[in-house]
Amino acid sequence: MSVERTIATKLRRALDIASYKGELDRYWPFSHFPDDCCEHTCDILGYLLSVEGINTIQINGTHRKDPLRHHVWLKTENGVIIDITEDQFAGELLDEKDVEIVRVGKEGPAQKLFGKNRIVQPHTNFTDPREFSDFGGRPNPRQKRLMEVYAVIEKYL
Repeated sequence: MSVERTIATKLRRALDIASYKGELDRYWPFSHFPDDCCEHTCDILGYLLSVEGINTIQINGTHRKDPLRHHVWLKTENGVIIDITEDQFAGELLDEKDVEIVRVGKEGPAQKLFGKNRIVQPHTNFTDPREFSDFGGRPNPRQKRLMEVYAVIEKYL
C-alpha cells in the first residue's frame, strides 16, 4: 500500500468514526460528512501528506452541466489523484459502482464529472495546526474550525 493510500485511508476512517459518534456534529460542514466537506477535508489531508514529504495541490472543478456545483480533490507532484469524499455523489450524480470511498491513483468518474473550469489551489489553508495566518498570529475562522476538527479526529489517526 502506498504512503498516499495509507494516509488517505487513515484520515477517512478517522472522519467516519468521529462522524458516526456524533463528535463532528458541531463543526460545519463536517456535521454531515462527507457531503460538502471536500475542500475542508483536502486541507487536513494535504497537511497530513506534507508531514510525510508528499506535496499536493488542490483541484477545484465545476460540474460539467451545473455551474453551481463543485468538487475538490488533491493531486500530488507525481500526478496521483487523492479523493476521500467522492462517495458523496454515489447514487445522486454517479453510479455507486463508479465511486470509491478512498481514491488514490488516476482520475475517476467524479473528477471527470467536475472537469470544467478547474482551478489549481497550490496551498492548503491548514498547513500546520501551530501556524496562523490571521492578524496578531491568531487563526482565521476556517483555520480555527480545521484545528478543532483535527483535535477531534487525531485520536483515531
